[in-house]
Amino acid sequence: MVIGDIVEAHGVNREEMKGVYDRLGLPNLGDGVTYDRVLTQNGLTKIVNDCSPKVILRHYGAVKYNASVGKREELLKNGVTQEFIDKQIVGLGHWLDAAQKNMLQQGLFVYKKMAKERSFIMIKPDGV
Repeated sequence: MVIGDIVEAHGVNREEMKGVYDRLGLPNLGDGVTYDRVLTQNGLTKIVNDCSPKVILRHYGAVKYNASVGKREELLKNGVTQEFIDKQIVGLGHWLDAAQKNMLQQGLFVYKKMAKERSFIMIKPDGV
């Protein structure tokens, strides 16, 4: 099983993440430690658990650049409102700021399960 998800750094100051949480309407994002705990408790064996801000900085940095400069005129021409673009630029700024401080990360989790049956495990942001 391979999971890719945006997570917060373990032990992050949640007050500093308010802009990120507000953009998503979530109380927190969970972290790599929570993923590992829940997945191993459900019988999976960890192969890789890698959390890094690099992907977020690269991807959302490009998205913010395109919204503010690179493709702004094209977006407006195709019906995206300036209000929507402005809101996205602010929200993406929160994400980039948190990633630069290593508080927001892209998690890559690779686990294996030896049993033949398949099951679905839902990991909620609060880790339950």
